Amino acid sequence: MNQIESKKIIVKTGVIVDSSVTDSPRKPKRYKEFEITEDRKEDEQNAEQKTVKLIEKVKPRVDTDGKWIKKAGKLRYGFKQHTATDKQGLVLGLVTTSANKSDIKHLEDVLLVVKPSKGIWVKADKGYRSKENNDVLSRLKLKNHNMHKTVKGKELSKRE
Repeated sequence: MNQIESKKIIVKTGVIVDSSVTDSPRKPKRYKEFEITEDRKEDEQNAEQKTVKLIEKVKPRVDTDGKWIKKAGKLRYGFKQHTATDKQGLVLGLVTTSANKSDIKHLEDVLLVVKPSKGIWVKADKGYRSKENNDVLSRLKLKNHNMHKTVKGKELSKRE
């Protein structure tokens, strides 16, 4: 990437960050199954007592790193990709997490992969909007062009 920038083939004027859910073909089917194990105490006083343990069975060929998420009213199992692109759509960086992870926590992770130059803009949807991410952008000396979001129960003002 640095060679392409040094030859002026690509000029980074900004970074667009967005996330998308990628479904895993190896999702768990139906319900969880448990194995019941009994353990008898060895001392004479409690010879009649048994302890029962439930151990979750991990089915073969199930992707245990993926997680469930509900998006647009539909349950999906898999991963979330946080992708940073330039304005032409060229992928500059990618961070993959389990699907149930919030967008707010991963803006800095993606920007650390991209290593954007100081003073360029970063655009992201309102899922990435938070005070912590605003602080990250100002610390990295990047222009904050993230979408604004309202406080619950209030309308977005014209200024925002």
